[in-house]
Amino acid sequence: MKKEAFVFLAAMGLCAAAGTANATVFHIDEFTVTENGQTYWQDTFSDGAPPVDQVSAVVDVNLYDRAYLTRPQPQLPGPEANGKLALDTAEGFLNIGVVNPVPNLIQRARINSSMNPANPAALLATEQISVSGLFDLIEPQKKQELYSIRLTDWAEDITPQGVELAVIKTGAGNWIVQLRQAIIDDHWEPLESWALASMADITDYEQISLSLLNNPDDQSGGKEFTAQFMLLDLDGLLSAQTFTSSKRGVMYQTIDGVAYDWLRPEFTARLTVPEPATLALLSLGLVGIGLQRRKSLV
Repeated sequence: MKKEAFVFLAAMGLCAAAGTANATVFHIDEFTVTENGQTYWQDTFSDGAPPVDQVSAVVDVNLYDRAYLTRPQPQLPGPEANGKLALDTAEGFLNIGVVNPVPNLIQRARINSSMNPANPAALLATEQISVSGLFDLIEPQKKQELYSIRLTDWAEDITPQGVELAVIKTGAGNWIVQLRQAIIDDHWEPLESWALASMADITDYEQISLSLLNNPDDQSGGKEFTAQFMLLDLDGLLSAQTFTSSKRGVMYQTIDGVAYDWLRPEFTARLTVPEPATLALLSLGLVGIGLQRRKSLV
C-alpha cells in the first residue's frame, strides 16, 4: 500500500475511533410516507429489503427507480431483524455535509424520490405529505449524537433546504426532541425543543414516533412543515403522549426566480466527531500532503 493511502486510511481510522467510543445503537421499527392520504412508502424492516413500488400511478422505470440512497453505500444500515433496523453510529459514513461543515458519522437511508415535478412519483410540497419514523425510545450516550427523520432536497448546484425532527443529546448533555431547520454551510437551526429527561415516567415508554406534516391549503401552499412526536408504552400501563410543534420548518427554495418544492424523506443516525478526532484527521492529512509533495520532488 502506498504511504499516502496508508496515512489517509489511518487518519480515517483514528477519526472514527476517537469519535465512536461508547457510541449508541438505535433501532427504527417503521418508516412511512403518505401522499394525499395514500401510502407512498412503508418499510416495516421485516424482510431485509426495501418495499416494492407502492405508487399507484404507472411510472416509467427509465425516469424513476424506487430505492433507498444510503450512507454508507450501497446497502441499508443494519442488521435488520425482528421488525427492527439497527442504526449504529459507530458504523457510520464519515461525512462533511452541506449543512454541517464539521465531520460527522452518519447512517442514512433516503427515499430516491424523483426531483422531476412532471414525474407522477415525485413528492411535492404542494401535495399533502406526512413522513413518520417509529423508533425504539433510546437515549443517545454521546453529546451531539442523534436519530431523526428529515426532509431534504439536496441536489448538485442547487442550494438545499432541510427540516429535521431529532432525538438528540445536546452539547450540554440534555436529552431532547428538537425540530431543526437547515442553515446551509453552517448548522441546523433549532426551532423548538422538548426535554425528554425531565418528563415524568419517561423510562416507562418504549417507543417514540417522529412525524413531519404539511397542509397544502395553508398560506405557505404546503411548504411549511409541522412536527409531531408521540411517546408509546408497549406495556399499556401509560397512555400515549402526543406533542405538536408551535413552529414550522420551511421546505422550498427559489433559484433564478424558479421555485423548487420537491421532497426527499429520510431517516438517519448521526454523531458529530469530537475535536480531538478532527485534529487527528487534519494532522495526518497534512502528513499525507507532505509525503505526496516529497514524492513529486524526487
